Amino acid sequence: MRLVPDLVPALTSSVLDALKRANLFTVNQFLFCGDAQVVADTELPITTVVLLREQLLQLDAYRIQVRSARSSLAREEKHSVSTGVHTIDDLLGGRGLPAGKITQLFGRSSTGKTQVCLTAAASAACEGHQVVIFDSNSSYAAERLRDIIEHKADASHQAVDVKSACERIRVVAVRDPWQLIDGLHHLLSMLSPPSSSLSSSLSSSQPPLLPSPAALHHSASSTSTLIVIDSIGNTFSPYISSTANGHALLASVGDILRRIMQTTHAACLVTNYLVHSGAHPDGKPALGSAWERTPFINIKVARADPSSLLTTLEVLPACPSRIEAQVGVGFSAQVGLGPTGVVDLST
Repeated sequence: MRLVPDLVPALTSSVLDALKRANLFTVNQFLFCGDAQVVADTELPITTVVLLREQLLQLDAYRIQVRSARSSLAREEKHSVSTGVHTIDDLLGGRGLPAGKITQLFGRSSTGKTQVCLTAAASAACEGHQVVIFDSNSSYAAERLRDIIEHKADASHQAVDVKSACERIRVVAVRDPWQLIDGLHHLLSMLSPPSSSLSSSLSSSQPPLLPSPAALHHSASSTSTLIVIDSIGNTFSPYISSTANGHALLASVGDILRRIMQTTHAACLVTNYLVHSGAHPDGKPALGSAWERTPFINIKVARADPSSLLTTLEVLPACPSRIEAQVGVGFSAQVGLGPTGVVDLST
Protein backbone atom coordinates (compact mmCIF):
# COMPACT_ATOMS: atom_id res chain seq x y z
CA MET A 1 0.00 0.00 0.00
CA ARG A 2 1.36 3.40 -1.01
CA LEU A 3 1.72 6.24 1.47
CA VAL A 4 -0.82 8.92 0.57
CA PRO A 5 -1.99 12.07 2.39
CA ASP A 6 -4.28 11.41 5.38
CA LEU A 7 -3.99 7.62 5.11
CA VAL A 8 -3.74 7.94 8.88
CA PRO A 9 -4.02 11.18 10.91
CA ALA A 10 -0.26 11.45 11.48
CA LEU A 11 0.51 11.26 7.76
CA THR A 12 0.17 14.94 6.86
CA SER A 13 1.38 16.44 3.59
CA SER A 14 4.60 17.74 5.16
CA VAL A 15 5.37 14.37 6.74
CA LEU A 16 4.66 12.63 3.43
CA ASP A 17 7.02 14.99 1.57
CA ALA A 18 9.79 14.22 4.07
CA LEU A 19 9.25 10.47 3.63
CA LYS A 20 9.35 10.76 -0.15
CA ARG A 21 12.67 12.62 0.01
CA ALA A 22 13.98 9.62 1.96
CA ASN A 23 12.64 7.26 -0.77
CA LEU A 24 9.95 5.84 1.53
CA PHE A 25 6.89 5.47 -0.70
CA THR A 26 4.94 2.52 0.76
CA VAL A 27 3.66 1.39 4.14
CA ASN A 28 5.94 -1.66 4.11
CA GLN A 29 9.03 0.41 3.30
CA PHE A 30 8.30 2.63 6.30
CA LEU A 31 7.48 -0.23 8.68
CA PHE A 32 10.61 -2.19 7.75
CA CYS A 33 12.81 0.84 8.41
CA GLY A 34 13.85 1.48 12.03
CA ASP A 35 12.76 4.64 13.84
CA ALA A 36 16.32 5.92 14.19
CA GLN A 37 16.97 5.44 10.48
CA VAL A 38 13.73 7.26 9.54
CA VAL A 39 14.61 10.18 11.82
CA ALA A 40 18.11 10.39 10.32
CA ASP A 41 16.85 10.23 6.72
CA THR A 42 13.83 12.55 7.08
CA GLU A 43 14.80 14.85 9.99
CA LEU A 44 11.29 14.31 11.38
CA PRO A 45 10.82 14.41 15.18
CA ILE A 46 11.05 11.00 16.83
CA THR A 47 7.60 11.52 18.37
CA THR A 48 6.11 11.99 14.89
CA VAL A 49 7.82 8.86 13.56
CA VAL A 50 6.71 6.74 16.53
CA LEU A 51 3.10 8.00 16.29
CA LEU A 52 3.02 7.36 12.54
CA ARG A 53 4.35 3.83 13.04
CA GLU A 54 1.68 3.07 15.68
CA GLN A 55 -1.12 4.32 13.43
CA LEU A 56 0.13 2.42 10.37
CA LEU A 57 0.45 -0.78 12.40
CA GLN A 58 -3.15 -0.36 13.60
CA LEU A 59 -4.24 0.21 10.00
CA ASP A 60 -2.35 -2.89 8.86
CA ALA A 61 -3.93 -5.00 11.61
CA TYR A 62 -7.37 -3.71 10.62
CA ARG A 63 -6.76 -4.60 6.97
CA ILE A 64 -5.75 -8.12 8.00
CA GLN A 65 -8.94 -8.47 10.05
CA VAL A 66 -11.04 -7.26 7.11
CA ARG A 67 -9.37 -9.72 4.74
CA SER A 68 -9.90 -12.53 7.24
CA ALA A 69 -13.57 -11.60 7.70
CA ARG A 70 -14.10 -11.44 3.94
CA SER A 71 -12.37 -14.78 3.48
CA SER A 72 -14.50 -16.34 6.21
CA LEU A 73 -17.67 -14.91 4.68
CA ALA A 74 -16.67 -16.17 1.24
CA ARG A 75 -16.13 -19.69 2.63
CA GLU A 76 -19.46 -19.50 4.45
CA GLU A 77 -21.25 -18.41 1.27
CA LYS A 78 -19.54 -21.13 -0.77
CA HIS A 79 -20.43 -23.94 1.62
CA SER A 80 -23.79 -22.75 2.96
CA VAL A 81 -26.63 -25.21 2.43
CA SER A 82 -29.98 -24.11 1.05
CA THR A 83 -33.06 -25.20 2.99
CA GLY A 84 -34.88 -25.66 -0.30
CA VAL A 85 -37.31 -22.88 0.66
CA HIS A 86 -36.48 -19.39 -0.60
CA THR A 87 -38.44 -17.76 2.22
CA ILE A 88 -36.35 -19.50 4.89
CA ASP A 89 -33.10 -18.92 3.01
CA ASP A 90 -33.94 -15.20 2.88
CA LEU A 91 -34.50 -15.17 6.66
CA LEU A 92 -30.98 -16.57 6.97
CA GLY A 93 -29.43 -13.79 4.92
CA GLY A 94 -30.20 -15.24 1.50
CA ARG A 95 -27.63 -18.04 1.63
CA GLY A 96 -29.44 -20.72 3.60
CA LEU A 97 -27.96 -22.62 6.54
CA PRO A 98 -24.52 -21.09 7.22
CA ALA A 99 -21.49 -23.36 7.12
CA GLY A 100 -19.69 -23.79 10.40
CA LYS A 101 -22.71 -22.63 12.38
CA ILE A 102 -25.56 -24.29 14.29
CA THR A 103 -29.08 -23.15 13.41
CA GLN A 104 -31.81 -24.07 15.90
CA LEU A 105 -35.53 -24.42 15.19
CA PHE A 106 -37.65 -24.31 18.33
CA GLY A 107 -41.36 -24.29 18.99
CA ARG A 108 -44.33 -26.31 20.18
CA SER A 109 -45.07 -29.78 18.91
CA SER A 110 -46.60 -30.09 15.41
CA THR A 111 -45.53 -26.64 14.24
CA GLY A 112 -43.49 -27.89 11.27
CA LYS A 113 -39.95 -28.17 12.66
CA THR A 114 -39.43 -31.70 11.37
CA GLN A 115 -40.95 -30.72 8.02
CA VAL A 116 -38.34 -27.99 7.67
CA CYS A 117 -35.61 -30.53 8.46
CA LEU A 118 -37.01 -33.04 5.95
CA THR A 119 -37.16 -30.39 3.25
CA ALA A 120 -33.66 -29.11 3.97
CA ALA A 121 -32.26 -32.66 3.95
CA ALA A 122 -33.93 -33.48 0.64
CA SER A 123 -32.81 -30.20 -0.93
CA ALA A 124 -29.21 -30.66 0.24
CA ALA A 125 -29.10 -34.22 -1.12
CA CYS A 126 -30.45 -33.04 -4.48
CA GLU A 127 -27.64 -30.46 -4.62
CA GLY A 128 -25.01 -33.15 -4.07
CA HIS A 129 -24.38 -32.63 -0.36
CA GLN A 130 -24.01 -35.44 2.17
CA VAL A 131 -26.70 -35.43 4.87
CA VAL A 132 -26.53 -37.11 8.29
CA ILE A 133 -29.72 -37.09 10.37
CA PHE A 134 -29.75 -38.02 14.06
CA ASP A 135 -33.39 -38.91 14.65
CA SER A 136 -34.90 -39.29 18.12
CA ASN A 137 -38.52 -39.10 16.92
CA SER A 138 -38.63 -41.91 14.31
CA SER A 139 -39.86 -39.23 11.90
CA TYR A 140 -37.60 -39.86 8.93
CA ALA A 141 -39.30 -42.59 6.92
CA ALA A 142 -37.48 -43.41 3.69
CA GLU A 143 -40.71 -43.13 1.72
CA ARG A 144 -41.36 -39.59 2.96
CA LEU A 145 -37.85 -38.44 2.10
CA ARG A 146 -38.09 -40.03 -1.34
CA ASP A 147 -41.42 -38.27 -2.00
CA ILE A 148 -39.90 -34.89 -1.15
CA ILE A 149 -36.78 -35.60 -3.21
CA GLU A 150 -38.89 -36.65 -6.20
CA HIS A 151 -40.89 -33.43 -5.88
CA LYS A 152 -37.66 -31.41 -5.71
CA ALA A 153 -36.36 -33.26 -8.76
CA ASP A 154 -39.54 -32.57 -10.73
CA ALA A 155 -39.48 -28.89 -9.79
CA SER A 156 -35.77 -28.48 -10.52
CA HIS A 157 -34.54 -27.08 -13.81
CA GLN A 158 -31.52 -29.39 -13.56
CA ALA A 159 -31.37 -33.16 -13.88
CA VAL A 160 -31.50 -34.81 -10.45
CA ASP A 161 -30.73 -38.49 -9.91
CA VAL A 162 -33.31 -39.42 -7.28
CA LYS A 163 -31.58 -42.68 -6.36
CA SER A 164 -28.21 -40.96 -5.85
CA ALA A 165 -29.83 -38.18 -3.84
CA CYS A 166 -31.51 -40.71 -1.55
CA GLU A 167 -28.18 -42.50 -1.03
CA ARG A 168 -26.59 -39.25 0.21
CA ILE A 169 -28.93 -39.20 3.22
CA ARG A 170 -28.13 -41.34 6.25
CA VAL A 171 -30.48 -41.58 9.23
CA VAL A 172 -29.11 -42.61 12.63
CA ALA A 173 -31.70 -43.46 15.30
CA VAL A 174 -30.78 -42.10 18.73
CA ARG A 175 -32.66 -42.87 21.92
CA ASP A 176 -30.49 -41.19 24.54
CA PRO A 177 -27.61 -38.71 24.90
CA TRP A 178 -24.97 -41.46 24.85
CA GLN A 179 -26.10 -42.72 21.43
CA LEU A 180 -26.05 -39.17 20.06
CA ILE A 181 -22.59 -38.47 21.47
CA ASP A 182 -21.29 -41.78 20.10
CA GLY A 183 -22.71 -41.03 16.65
CA LEU A 184 -21.22 -37.52 16.62
CA HIS A 185 -17.82 -38.90 17.65
CA HIS A 186 -17.94 -41.34 14.72
CA LEU A 187 -18.89 -38.49 12.40
CA LEU A 188 -16.04 -36.34 13.71
CA SER A 189 -13.62 -39.22 13.13
CA MET A 190 -14.79 -39.59 9.54
CA LEU A 191 -14.47 -35.88 8.85
CA SER A 192 -10.95 -35.70 10.32
CA PRO A 193 -7.89 -36.13 8.06
CA PRO A 194 -7.92 -39.70 6.74
CA SER A 195 -5.59 -42.42 7.92
CA SER A 196 -5.45 -46.10 7.12
CA SER A 197 -5.86 -47.15 10.76
CA LEU A 198 -8.85 -44.86 11.19
CA SER A 199 -10.63 -46.17 8.11
CA SER A 200 -10.11 -49.79 9.12
CA SER A 201 -11.33 -49.24 12.68
CA LEU A 202 -14.45 -47.42 11.51
CA SER A 203 -15.41 -50.23 9.19
CA SER A 204 -16.13 -52.49 12.14
CA SER A 205 -17.35 -50.05 14.79
CA GLN A 206 -19.28 -47.22 13.12
CA PRO A 207 -23.09 -47.12 13.25
CA PRO A 208 -24.27 -48.89 10.08
CA LEU A 209 -26.23 -45.95 8.66
CA LEU A 210 -23.47 -43.35 8.80
CA PRO A 211 -21.90 -42.42 5.43
CA SER A 212 -18.61 -43.99 4.49
CA PRO A 213 -15.46 -42.07 5.42
CA ALA A 214 -14.59 -41.71 1.74
CA ALA A 215 -17.94 -40.10 0.96
CA LEU A 216 -17.63 -37.64 3.81
CA HIS A 217 -14.03 -36.71 2.95
CA HIS A 218 -15.17 -36.06 -0.61
CA SER A 219 -18.06 -33.99 0.71
CA ALA A 220 -15.85 -31.99 3.05
CA SER A 221 -13.51 -31.02 0.23
CA SER A 222 -15.91 -30.51 -2.67
CA THR A 223 -19.36 -29.61 -1.37
CA SER A 224 -20.77 -29.55 2.15
CA THR A 225 -22.23 -31.76 4.81
CA LEU A 226 -25.58 -31.09 6.49
CA ILE A 227 -26.02 -32.44 10.02
CA VAL A 228 -29.57 -32.61 11.38
CA ILE A 229 -30.41 -33.37 15.03
CA ASP A 230 -34.14 -33.81 15.58
CA SER A 231 -34.65 -33.31 18.42
CA ILE A 232 -31.95 -32.18 20.84
CA GLY A 233 -34.67 -31.34 23.37
CA ASN A 234 -36.35 -34.74 23.28
CA THR A 235 -32.99 -36.50 23.52
CA PHE A 236 -31.78 -34.64 26.59
CA SER A 237 -34.81 -33.41 28.54
CA PRO A 238 -35.34 -36.68 30.49
CA TYR A 239 -31.72 -36.58 31.66
CA ILE A 240 -31.17 -32.90 32.49
CA SER A 241 -32.85 -33.11 35.90
CA SER A 242 -32.69 -36.84 36.63
CA THR A 243 -29.02 -37.42 35.80
CA ALA A 244 -26.29 -35.67 37.72
CA ASN A 245 -24.11 -35.30 34.63
CA GLY A 246 -26.94 -34.38 32.24
CA HIS A 247 -25.67 -30.83 31.74
CA ALA A 248 -22.14 -32.13 31.20
CA LEU A 249 -23.41 -34.49 28.50
CA LEU A 250 -25.21 -31.62 26.80
CA ALA A 251 -22.10 -29.46 26.94
CA SER A 252 -20.19 -32.37 25.40
CA VAL A 253 -22.55 -32.41 22.42
CA GLY A 254 -21.98 -28.70 21.90
CA ASP A 255 -18.22 -29.23 22.07
CA ILE A 256 -18.25 -32.07 19.53
CA LEU A 257 -20.45 -30.06 17.16
CA ARG A 258 -18.08 -27.10 17.37
CA ARG A 259 -15.15 -29.41 16.60
CA ILE A 260 -17.03 -30.78 13.59
CA MET A 261 -17.74 -27.22 12.43
CA GLN A 262 -14.03 -26.38 12.72
CA THR A 263 -12.98 -29.54 10.90
CA THR A 264 -15.23 -29.25 7.87
CA HIS A 265 -17.61 -26.95 6.05
CA ALA A 266 -20.64 -28.59 7.67
CA ALA A 267 -23.89 -26.81 8.41
CA CYS A 268 -25.94 -28.00 11.37
CA LEU A 269 -29.70 -27.81 11.91
CA VAL A 270 -31.18 -28.83 15.26
CA THR A 271 -34.71 -28.79 16.64
CA ASN A 272 -35.80 -28.08 20.19
CA TYR A 273 -39.06 -27.61 22.02
CA LEU A 274 -40.35 -24.42 23.65
CA VAL A 275 -40.58 -23.62 27.36
CA HIS A 276 -42.04 -20.61 29.17
CA SER A 277 -40.64 -18.66 32.08
CA GLY A 278 -41.27 -15.37 33.83
CA ALA A 279 -38.49 -13.71 31.87
CA HIS A 280 -39.66 -15.29 28.61
CA PRO A 281 -43.48 -15.28 28.55
CA ASP A 282 -43.49 -15.92 24.79
CA GLY A 283 -41.27 -18.94 25.22
CA LYS A 284 -37.62 -19.82 24.70
CA PRO A 285 -35.68 -22.93 23.64
CA ALA A 286 -35.51 -25.69 26.23
CA LEU A 287 -32.40 -27.08 27.97
CA GLY A 288 -31.31 -23.90 29.73
CA SER A 289 -27.90 -22.30 30.06
CA ALA A 290 -25.99 -25.49 29.27
CA TRP A 291 -27.21 -25.21 25.68
CA GLU A 292 -28.31 -21.63 25.03
CA ARG A 293 -24.90 -20.37 23.86
CA THR A 294 -24.33 -23.25 21.43
CA PRO A 295 -26.65 -22.28 18.52
CA PHE A 296 -25.63 -19.33 16.36
CA ILE A 297 -29.15 -18.63 15.08
CA ASN A 298 -32.53 -19.33 16.69
CA ILE A 299 -35.69 -19.60 14.61
CA LYS A 300 -38.98 -19.79 16.47
CA VAL A 301 -41.57 -21.89 14.63
CA ALA A 302 -45.24 -21.21 15.45
CA ARG A 303 -48.57 -22.39 14.10
CA ALA A 304 -51.68 -20.38 14.98
CA ASP A 305 -54.03 -23.30 14.33
CA PRO A 306 -53.06 -27.00 14.42
CA SER A 307 -55.25 -27.58 11.36
CA SER A 308 -53.60 -24.75 9.42
CA LEU A 309 -51.24 -25.48 6.56
CA LEU A 310 -49.28 -22.32 7.36
CA THR A 311 -46.48 -21.92 9.87
CA THR A 312 -44.57 -18.80 10.89
CA LEU A 313 -40.82 -18.61 11.37
CA GLU A 314 -39.20 -15.76 13.32
CA VAL A 315 -35.45 -15.23 13.72
CA LEU A 316 -34.49 -14.52 17.33
CA PRO A 317 -31.08 -13.86 18.92
CA ALA A 318 -29.40 -17.08 20.01
CA CYS A 319 -27.74 -15.31 22.93
CA PRO A 320 -28.39 -11.77 24.26
CA SER A 321 -24.67 -10.95 24.21
CA ARG A 322 -24.43 -11.91 20.54
CA ILE A 323 -27.41 -9.99 19.15
CA GLU A 324 -25.17 -7.97 16.86
CA ALA A 325 -23.91 -11.19 15.26
CA GLN A 326 -27.29 -12.61 14.36
CA VAL A 327 -28.69 -12.83 10.84
CA GLY A 328 -32.03 -11.13 10.25
CA VAL A 329 -32.95 -10.88 13.94
CA GLY A 330 -36.57 -9.78 14.33
CA PHE A 331 -37.67 -10.78 10.82
CA SER A 332 -40.43 -13.33 10.31
CA ALA A 333 -42.17 -15.02 7.40
CA GLN A 334 -44.82 -17.62 6.65
CA VAL A 335 -44.37 -20.83 4.70
CA GLY A 336 -46.72 -23.60 3.68
CA LEU A 337 -46.76 -27.20 4.94
CA GLY A 338 -47.77 -30.06 2.70
CA PRO A 339 -47.09 -33.63 1.57
CA THR A 340 -44.06 -32.44 -0.41
CA GLY A 341 -42.50 -30.69 2.59
CA VAL A 342 -42.26 -26.98 3.31
CA VAL A 343 -43.00 -24.67 0.38
CA ASP A 344 -42.94 -20.96 -0.35
CA LEU A 345 -46.43 -19.50 -0.34
CA SER A 346 -45.90 -18.18 -3.85
CA THR A 347 -45.43 -21.70 -5.22
